[in-house]
Amino acid sequence: MRVFCKVQVLVLGAALFAVPAGAQSLADIAGPKELPPAGFSGRQYVDSTGCVFVRAGIGTRVLWVPRVTRDRKQVCGYAPSISGGKAAEAGVPAAEPVAKPAAKPAAKPVAKPVVAARPKAGPVIIEDDAVALPTVIEDVPAAVRLVETRPIDGAATLCDEPAGPALRYLLSDGRRVTRCGGAGADPVSFINDLSVPGLVVGVAAAGRAESARARALDQAGSYRVVWSKGKLRDGAMAEGMPAGTGALYLQVGAFAEAANAERALARLAGLGLPARTQSQLVAGRPLQVVLAGPFATVGERAAALRALRGAGYRDAFPRG
Repeated sequence: MRVFCKVQVLVLGAALFAVPAGAQSLADIAGPKELPPAGFSGRQYVDSTGCVFVRAGIGTRVLWVPRVTRDRKQVCGYAPSISGGKAAEAGVPAAEPVAKPAAKPAAKPVAKPVVAARPKAGPVIIEDDAVALPTVIEDVPAAVRLVETRPIDGAATLCDEPAGPALRYLLSDGRRVTRCGGAGADPVSFINDLSVPGLVVGVAAAGRAESARARALDQAGSYRVVWSKGKLRDGAMAEGMPAGTGALYLQVGAFAEAANAERALARLAGLGLPARTQSQLVAGRPLQVVLAGPFATVGERAAALRALRGAGYRDAFPRG
């Protein structure tokens, strides 16, 4: 309580210097002439002299501070709050509200740009079905790439001169082109100039994964001739993988889980493609290989391959 009294004296003492000459000193006002009765809950109180006081206090102690004008004069001349036992505080003008500055609208958070990750090429053995990627499907043959060029003994080919030199081009989709007569023009230009239906070789080098896959197919077994220029032993021959029954397929993926293989079959059915599964044992691990097909011609298979790659199966490749 002693601390509060000191603060009150300091505040009122500071106000004393702002009172015009002739005005009553606020320090001389001890409070209302008579305190309001117990239970009085009004915010303002007018004593019997008509002077206005405002409720204040610390903790449970209530103080009545004189209400003053802007020039520090006490406000008086109002009807007493207690008149005939009834409160008359309604006649006391309310303090002028202080206008609060309008709150500025909060700035909207700026959304951070989202960078879409580029899809990475998956392995040959797919553990789950591939994610569909938005791709523009153009009505052109899907380009394959040249994996390797190697000389080969003419006796192991269908060349017209078995004792002569020959070259074999291995393509990324597993097909082979045999060129009789040895070295000549650029291999890519040479193959494209043949105008083989459904075969376009790109100028870019084959990737490591597709090269390994093509070499594995090359070593898997014998080939059969699917196209030739001139007589069988003349010019160049493009060869495709054997199918046993002569049917052509596309390998979509190899799955360790049967449920994933079933989902891939359902997606192929949604694309309108025939499909089947084949059980294989790879590195001692049983896999379900999903194949699209069979297709009657190389052209049909090439069109299906474009559709599969456009649907997200980027690693699909031809099989006999």
